[in-house]
Amino acid sequence: MEKASVGTRSASVVAEQEAFRARMEDQCRRIRDYRRSVIAMERRWLTLNEAAEEWIKQYAGEYAERHPLGAG
Repeated sequence: MEKASVGTRSASVVAEQEAFRARMEDQCRRIRDYRRSVIAMERRWLTLNEAAEEWIKQYAGEYAERHPLGAG
């Protein structure tokens, strides 16, 4: 029985890690989209890091509310 419990826990950890990875990939995509939008619409050049800083300040809180970890 103990092996099944360990296997279930391991599967749960893997699922959590996959959900976290998918969430980070989604945020990275949104940051890249934000950067492209600022460059195109505002004609303002941003590095990816600058875009990430701006996106985090403007949208990270709302994103976290709409996409909570563990809501899978």
